[in-house]
Amino acid sequence: MEITHTWGGPHTSFRFTLDLPRECFGNFDTELSAVQTLAAALLESLPGRRPRSRTLKVICRLPFGAHRKASIEIPATDVAPLRQAVATLREGRQDAAAREDLGLALYARCFTNFVAQLVTSPPRNVRPEQRRLSLLLPAQFFAVHVLFAMRANDTRLEKLFKKLLAEDYDLRTYVEYAADFGWDEKQALVVAIVDRAFRGAWEKLGLSGVMYDPKAKCLLQGGEVVTPADAYRDPRGVLQQHLYRRHRGLDAVLVEEKRREEKRRGETWRKPGGGWTSYVQWAERTYLGEPGTAAREFRFIL
Repeated sequence: MEITHTWGGPHTSFRFTLDLPRECFGNFDTELSAVQTLAAALLESLPGRRPRSRTLKVICRLPFGAHRKASIEIPATDVAPLRQAVATLREGRQDAAAREDLGLALYARCFTNFVAQLVTSPPRNVRPEQRRLSLLLPAQFFAVHVLFAMRANDTRLEKLFKKLLAEDYDLRTYVEYAADFGWDEKQALVVAIVDRAFRGAWEKLGLSGVMYDPKAKCLLQGGEVVTPADAYRDPRGVLQQHLYRRHRGLDAVLVEEKRREEKRRGETWRKPGGGWTSYVQWAERTYLGEPGTAAREFRFIL
């Protein structure tokens, strides 16, 4: 399975093509382990190496699967920005931490792109950054769905969700109006959290976000009187547009498969050091942390 993706913004950006065996996908631990192995090989090749051709290609062997090779290919012109991104990820940490951070960063972006290819067709005739954000959205909803599914058995996560509702006025208002309109409150909370995570990016790109109707948002900003019923979008429509268009219930299928797998192994969701734990930690930091974290994480704003 080959995935081509662009990571970064106007100041730090590089393009890469990631080639992983198809059997790696669908299992979070296997996916992340493969990308971590690839990240380690990439870091070993970066320091003093200059591509002799137009691309830098790194190939590594995976400890699992029938096709045990994986590769990452980066244009020579993008090697310097990649080194800059790696230096930012290190921030004085040891090489082992840098490998884990780079692997998690690549994984988050590659998995995003993979899900986007499955479930969405981004709009045409839009600016490149707007299109990139549109491609990112499916996996953002998926990540928040995962956290929401885990909150029932995790009191700490439950407290974080309640804290968001108590402290964030825009998020709380949307969820409250959703209840008044007869919309699904759980879906509304997922949509509102994703909207909150990308604050700053919506404004920079001239987008209305996922909570608001595009036409109504312009009226609100212009000081016009608009009722909430006209301003807000039904969360069901948002999720159908960005997540369920071709694969309804994709998130539930993947989460249930993960549960079955761990039940067979006798493992728990929060096993220390596991790939799934790393994914959950990334999702928790990105979507339940400060507003605009995802916008910064994906380099839409600084």
